[in-house]
Amino acid sequence: MGDNHGVAMQFRDARDVSVHYAPVTYVGGGSRELRLRPGAVLVQRDEQIARMWRAVWDGRSAVTLITITGPLGAGSTVLAEMFLHEVRHHEPDRFTGGVRTVDLRQGTAERLSWDLLSDFGVPPSTVPVDPVLRSLRYRRASRDLGAMALLIDNAATIGAAQPLFPAAPGSVVVLTANQQIDDVDRADPHMAAVSPPCEVGAGPLSAAGAARLLNLSLARMSGAEELTEEAAQAAVARGDRYPLSISLTAGRCARGGDTAGDAPAEEAPMNGAIAASYEALPDSRAALLRALAWHPPGGFGPELVAAVFDGAPEPRTEIEALRLAGLVTLAKVGGHDRYELPGPVRAHALRSSRRSDPAEGGAVLRRIGGHYLGLARGVSAVLLPGRYLIGRPSAVPDAVFADQAGALDRMELERAAIAQVVEAAFDAGEHALVCDLCEALWAFYLRLSCYPDWIHTHGFGVRSARAMGGPARTMLSRMLIQLARPYADRIDEEPSAAEPGTPGAEVRSNRNRAYEHTEAAVDAARASGQGLPLHTALEALGKLYETDGGLRVALDLHTESLRIAERLSPPDPRAEMNARHQVGRVQLDLGLLDAAEANTRSALRVAEEISDDYNIARISTTLGTLYTAKGERGTALGFLTTAVELHEAARDGKRAADALVERGCAVRPDNEEGARADLSRAAAIYTVIGHAGEAERVAGLLREWDLG
Repeated sequence: MGDNHGVAMQFRDARDVSVHYAPVTYVGGGSRELRLRPGAVLVQRDEQIARMWRAVWDGRSAVTLITITGPLGAGSTVLAEMFLHEVRHHEPDRFTGGVRTVDLRQGTAERLSWDLLSDFGVPPSTVPVDPVLRSLRYRRASRDLGAMALLIDNAATIGAAQPLFPAAPGSVVVLTANQQIDDVDRADPHMAAVSPPCEVGAGPLSAAGAARLLNLSLARMSGAEELTEEAAQAAVARGDRYPLSISLTAGRCARGGDTAGDAPAEEAPMNGAIAASYEALPDSRAALLRALAWHPPGGFGPELVAAVFDGAPEPRTEIEALRLAGLVTLAKVGGHDRYELPGPVRAHALRSSRRSDPAEGGAVLRRIGGHYLGLARGVSAVLLPGRYLIGRPSAVPDAVFADQAGALDRMELERAAIAQVVEAAFDAGEHALVCDLCEALWAFYLRLSCYPDWIHTHGFGVRSARAMGGPARTMLSRMLIQLARPYADRIDEEPSAAEPGTPGAEVRSNRNRAYEHTEAAVDAARASGQGLPLHTALEALGKLYETDGGLRVALDLHTESLRIAERLSPPDPRAEMNARHQVGRVQLDLGLLDAAEANTRSALRVAEEISDDYNIARISTTLGTLYTAKGERGTALGFLTTAVELHEAARDGKRAADALVERGCAVRPDNEEGARADLSRAAAIYTVIGHAGEAERVAGLLREWDLG
């Protein structure tokens, strides 16, 4: 017990009760290694487990598909987790590709495929932006990885989960859903290897099984006493006998509440038990439960509880009380406490919130969004210290992190929730909040090459800025610039990479989308009549032309951006510095070395005057490259060493590696050994941070040196 794989313990008695236990393990991203709830209990599910085992035994040459259907709260997820754990325990060599889970409440299958590919070891910077190409990459990677088991939780339909089905024979997919809908696209050649679904239902327990589960639940509660057989039978007699209802009844029994049972559900299963537990809450706890229901489905931390709680000053005490009542669950994820409302409890609390105060949801959503905005700004402040967030200074963050690693880990933990909050805020008309969240998020997305969530959230950012109308033209320009960036980063990802006959939407060119969004950003900035947004938009369009090889057009755009920056009122030295550096960079690429030197030196003087280490490092790299081109290797070495040291101090691996490559090339004629050391170190950094293409480029350069 205690390792990452967990240990299953199964006990059987005359009442056919199965108890399984394993610790929770978190891997990262939106997917997890098999996540088992401590102390999870299965009662009267042996028939379902036997059916699933038969499907697994018969499916070694195919991808076995098992669907478990039942209403939320029926225990479908626990049943799936325990079964996959049992398969791994008894056949430890079967799943060479691992055992993972994804939750479709946290995003579409196309978005979650990014997380799974990251778990497979595919560098995020190489994952295609286009969902069709990403699906193809996913299938190839899953085939190469070998047989794997995948729990796809909370699928609306089978078809919605289909893009995540692995390709390696012997794989097992267990899918939980509220209803059985076989809408698989059988025209997809990939589905020929997937078995027809083995359908398993998770229904209510028998009266005896429900009574037994009630006492097992009470036995796990501190200070609770088991009931007599007669009392346990009476406590569950009027309820629907689903596991969630029994858990709620156990919570009331443990607190000395009514043990006469729940009224039969009128609207849906488990509503009676939920209503009884909700009505037994003190007003402050009922208010907290209603507030937490406005958080998107999925886990949240205790900090979120404090952000939404308006009552007593001890939110941890209140959330623990809700947990003991069975209305909230708790798991450890990556060492962090993560609370979650079971689906039916969340739905009931939302209905109660709308009935009690129609304005409550908007106020709570703003507090939830404000909590995550403070967190995202704190992460941005660590990733880009002292930097502008695209055309304006960043706001003071609410969260403070000691280092980038801690900031990134925390943000990764909250990433799925924040993407859902952005969507919920858009639906609620909180457009300013949407844009603020997007501006604070882009540095994190950029660092991790997290393109699907980036495109998802910033798509809402663009729509929100447009919804705000004329006064938000500057915001619209910034949102469009940020939305264009992931496409610009992958501008060489061509539709020709698709396999012939692939179904689905036609792959659009990233180049076209990048230009479309960036040119629209320039138009919005011009319409705003303000200089700084136009300077920023022209700079972004100039960089895009640089990436695409249009250096003369890029130089014209950067020159116009510089002229605007020079006329800003009040003056903005940082804007002028950035524009002058961009002009110098393009002049260097065009071979206009003297002009490039004048502009870049001028930019460096401003960076030094305002103590902007980030830009001192960037500009020093440019100057090092320039002086290498001019043959002044000693001067180049000084600038490049400064750049390496500053980028490493800021833990900016990509730019540190870039500077190391430039330094190695500069010193090679005088110091072959030092040059090779720099390039080898750069290749190692590129590999660690997932820039496989850059690592291979540097390795190729070293091979050329060997031959030369």
